[in-house]
Parts: sequence; structure tokens; C-alpha cells
Amino acid sequence: MKTYIQTFQKKSFLVLLLVLLSTPLAFAHWTSKGPFTGGSITCFTIADTFLFVGSSNGGVYWSKNKALTTWDKANYTGLTSGRINALTSIGLMSSASGMKVIAGTADAGVFVSRNKGTSWVASNSGLTNTNITALINMGQYIFAGTNGGGIFVSSDSAQTWTAVNIGVTNIITSFATDGTTLVAGTNGGGVFISANNGASWTAVNSGLANLVVNALTVSNSTIFAGTGSGIFIANIGSPSWSPVNTGLANTVVNGFTSNAGLVYAATNDGIYTSPDASVSWTATNTGLADTVTSVCTFNNKLYAGSKNDGIFRSSSLSPISWSMFNTGFNNLQAYTVYNSGLLVIVATNKGLYVSRDLAASYKASNTGLTDSLNVTCLTFAGSRLYVGTKNGGIFVSSDTGKTWATANVGLPIVNVKKIVATYTNLLVAGTNGAVYSTHLSAINWFTTANLPLSLDVTSLATDGSDVFLGTNGNGILVSTDDSTWVSFNTGLTNLNVTSIAIRGGNIFAGTNGGGVFRRSIFNSTWAAVNSGLPTLNILSLCASGQFIVAGYKGGVYESTSDGYEWKAPNVLLYIPSYADVHTISFTPSSTRVFVATPFNTIYSNAISELPATAVEPSSTVSSLVKGTDIGGFNISPNPNNGSFKLDLNGIRGEVREVTIFNSAGQIIRHFSTEKDQLLHMDFPKGVYFIHIVTDKGILSEKILIE
Repeated sequence: MKTYIQTFQKKSFLVLLLVLLSTPLAFAHWTSKGPFTGGSITCFTIADTFLFVGSSNGGVYWSKNKALTTWDKANYTGLTSGRINALTSIGLMSSASGMKVIAGTADAGVFVSRNKGTSWVASNSGLTNTNITALINMGQYIFAGTNGGGIFVSSDSAQTWTAVNIGVTNIITSFATDGTTLVAGTNGGGVFISANNGASWTAVNSGLANLVVNALTVSNSTIFAGTGSGIFIANIGSPSWSPVNTGLANTVVNGFTSNAGLVYAATNDGIYTSPDASVSWTATNTGLADTVTSVCTFNNKLYAGSKNDGIFRSSSLSPISWSMFNTGFNNLQAYTVYNSGLLVIVATNKGLYVSRDLAASYKASNTGLTDSLNVTCLTFAGSRLYVGTKNGGIFVSSDTGKTWATANVGLPIVNVKKIVATYTNLLVAGTNGAVYSTHLSAINWFTTANLPLSLDVTSLATDGSDVFLGTNGNGILVSTDDSTWVSFNTGLTNLNVTSIAIRGGNIFAGTNGGGVFRRSIFNSTWAAVNSGLPTLNILSLCASGQFIVAGYKGGVYESTSDGYEWKAPNVLLYIPSYADVHTISFTPSSTRVFVATPFNTIYSNAISELPATAVEPSSTVSSLVKGTDIGGFNISPNPNNGSFKLDLNGIRGEVREVTIFNSAGQIIRHFSTEKDQLLHMDFPKGVYFIHIVTDKGILSEKILIE
């Protein structure tokens, strides 16, 4: 078996550059680029004239205005967790102290925003438990319930907290108040009441048949307690509980709100409403088709948060008729993203979406894709699109996702983690740690050899012929024949590899704890290249054009110098600081770079806004030279059928290399450096790039084969 170095030395070194980019703008704007509306809602709060929404993993959204025509993220800076369990607010915009929005998270405590969510500050002084399960504002006091730590109170606008747990030790699930008395619901301990601002608590469970209380509200001195077995009511002055489930078709109650003598209950079967004086429930579910987790009234409308489908709104309080209202609420899981030119493909927990106009519009593309909700990875091989799934193995599409068929002949697994295509073969890695290969001409999978048992595979990458396998704990292995593997770890001091990218003559490895490593054809060992990176915990890498882009928790950094220096794309607003950037995609034909995050779908930024980094002094090939001294070249005809004349006579200087790349950034073929030549390429139809390396810099041009 030939070694990797022997194979790689036959390949010419190339610094892959696109046409010279314009000077970066002062600010880069990462914006959401997916119409994948929906997701899981946990809570609402009204802050002055604004409505805020908490999600289970995607942070906070808000209404921006009282009219509420669209949602917008309120996660820009400082919110280190997107797991929002509770929201409340204090103050008014017009008051001297302003308005504060307070968010309780499942794993990072309490956060406070004074500017409607533009920035957040952690506020955990005195908190001994940061799993916040409930919040409420009662006069000058704010109360926080926790998962196992009891109740805390703040009397200084959520700056400091004091435990107030005398008499209550259970997990707190919910709060309610009539303005003077505070009511707390627990997970197993029933209901507790405090009449002295939390200084002491009394259990009030007489008649309460279910002590797991999910939700509470108080309406005209009547306490409503929602449980997994229905609703109970009691008078706040002398609590003794009675069940009130008449008309309630589903007894799993998740939330309440009350308004003008009416109570609204959120259940696993939608919304039910009843007068608070004589309780009898009526279903109000027209247009509502999901488990409802929370409900609120705002601006004479009802809003319902659902478990999976986002937010629903009723146009009035009477009659109640629901419609989905998710404009701007992009809270789906995004498993992977692919971008080349105008084509954008995104896999989400609602299925696969394809855009052919650079994310201006999308279409669901799942016909025949029977495991469409669980697509884990995708790649192109020629004009065919292949995806791996959790439960259905491999699917293939010959029409860019419009229709799908299985491609599983000989494949012994159905749970696929990673996929990559070489010039001749398709390879996939399964959750079982094995790697399988098939020739692209006829799908028939076989198990590759020489792999350790129980590999935790994290990444697959190829330069077109050799394949690199990244693992968590075993570093990188390389295959030069698509069937056997050898270790590729010399100099790699961190073997927890998360991602691999290839650009020209360099291979890059992102690691968990060691940053980015680079290996060049000019040496046989890895070296760390981390200057400027804000973290050594790298989640993803992508190499394309002149850029290497590294993703981490909260954003991306990029390099135009093969990792010699890294820079932030100026502004990381709109990518939440808690979001893991687990996939990055763009190709030489792209004008934008796309990233996928777990629960806020995808974000995108113009490539022209990415800044240049310092050139490595020892770089073999110089960066693109500005000005006209480099000259130019001509391709005719273009478009063509694969045969064309390449005229290099206009180039001023020595031509060192002529290379063709496909739209995925893979080297397809090297040509001679003659000034005048006729070229014939038996390639599939599509977009390709020709790169001319000279002693003065690099020129690039697009070739269209029709």
C-alpha cells in the first residue's frame, strides 16, 4: 500500500484563491437564512408593551412592537444558555430605571437584559442552584424557583439572591400570585403558600389528589393548579382543593393564563377556557394541532406556545380561532447545511429543505426520503446528491432533492454519521465506528479494513482521492485506496479531532482542546496554528477559496493565510453565544458562507465581509497581488462542452501551475503551463474553476460545461 506522503507528493501545492475580494466592510452581519419556522416554546412574559418568548433550546425571542408582526431573536450578547425555562420582567421603558427582562435558564442561572434582549448579564450572586425552573415578579420582589435548590428571592431587581426555603424543599415548577400572597407549585410536594414574601411557606394540599403540579394561576382569589391528572381549584384565603375537569378532554395541564374573569389552560390536547366563577371547560382548538406548553394574552389576542410547532395566535379573545404565527421564529434543529453558488440545502428536524436562489426561498424536498426528519449528513458525487440518515441508511437524488431513492445495497447499518465522495467511491461512517465504501458506478457497500474497534467517528474529508477519518480519541486515519486505513497522527498532540478540512496542499484538523492543527505536503508532522483564535475547542472547519473557517461555541473565526493568523468576521451578532456552530459550508462559486447551529437553524454572512489575515512569511506561494501587473488569461469558448482554448499569453510572469477545481473545491485535474493550449475535459455538466498559479500571484476564472 502506498503511503499518504508518497501519494500526496505527486500532487502539486496550490493556494486556492477566488477572484480578489473587495475590502471588508466595517461590520459583518450574520443573519438567519432559513424559513424553517417553528420549534419548542416553554414560556411567555409581557415586558411593558412587548411580548417575549422563551424556547427550550433556542434562547429568547421578542415581538419588537405592540402590533407584533414578526418575531426577532433577543440573544445577541451575554446569554450563555439557550435553555430558557422561565421569563419575567420589571419596570417600564418610560421609568427612570427602565425595563428589565429576566430569563431563567436550565443550566446557567438567571440573566438580565436592560435593552430588550440586545445584551444580557448573568445575575447569579447568592444562587446556589443554576437550574432555574420558575420566575415571578411580585411588587419589589422577584422570586426564582429551582430544580432541587428551593426558592430564592431578590429585592434589588435581580442583582443578588437569598434563599427562602423554610418549609419547602421540593423541585419548584411554577409560581402564581394575587399581588400579596405567593403560591408555589412543586414536583411531588404539591402547593405551598407564603404570605410574608417567602420568609416562610406552608403546604396546602388538602384535597389535592396529584402532588405533581405543573402550572398555577390566580384569578379573582381562586387558585388554579394544573397537574398530570387534571385541574384543581382552591380559595387563596383558605385553600382546600376540588377537582374541576368538566369538559376537559386531556387532563395533562402544562400552563395557565387568566384575563377578565376567564382562565385559559394549556394542555396536551390544546387550549381550554372557563369562567373562573363557575368552572366548566370548553375546547378552543380550531387550527391548533400540537401539545401546548404555555399560553398568554397580549394586546387582546391569545398566544399559545407548542411543543414542536412554535407559536400559535388567535386573532381575538372571542371567538378563538388559531393560526400558526412563526414569522421570524427560526427555532428548528439544523443538522447540516450545504451551499454552492445559489444552491442551499438544509437538513432539519422538520425535514430537508432546498433553496435554488441563495436562501431567498426554500422548498421541502422529501419525496421518497422516508427518514427525512433524521438526515445527519450530505454530499454531492457528480450531479447526484447523497444523504445519510439515523434510521434509513443512505438515500440518493439525481434531481437535487426533488425525489429520492435508497442506496443501501450491502450496507449493514442504518445509522449513518458522516459521508464523503472521492472521484470514484462513496464512503460513510456509522455510529458503530465502522466505515463502509462503495464504487459510485454501482452501489454495493463493503466494510473497510484496519480500523480499531468502537471508533467514535467525528469527520470524513477527502482531497478527491485520499480520505481522512477524524475520531474522538484516536486522532486521524488516512485511506489511499478507499478500503484500508493507517494512522496519520505524527505531531498531532490532541487526538480529540472534531473536524477536518483540506485546502490546496494543506490539511487542517480541528480539535476539542487543542485548537487547529495543519499538515503540509512539505513536512510529515502536524503543527498547531492557533494565533488569534478565541478558543481551542473547535467544533467545525470548512476550507474553500482563500478561506479556512473554524466554528466554535458562539461563532466563527476565519483565516486567509492557511491558519497562520485567525480573525473574527468583525461582528458576531445574531449568532447566539450559546450556539454550537457544528457545520460550515461554502464553495468557490459561493458569495455567502452558511453555518448550522443546533436550535436556531442556519446563519449566513457575505464572503466579501470576511477580513483578510496576515500572510505567513514562509508561505511558498504569495497571496493574490493587487493591481494589473499580474495580467490575465482567456478561455474560449466559455460556456463550452468540455473542450476549449486556454490562452495564457496575457499573464505577465512565470506560470507555475494550471489546475481545475470542481464546485466543491476538489482538485479535478492538473494541466501543463504552456502559454497556448487546447484542453479537453470529459467532466459532467456543471460549474468548474481554473486556477493559474504564477510567480506574482494567482488568477481564477469560472468555466461552465453545458
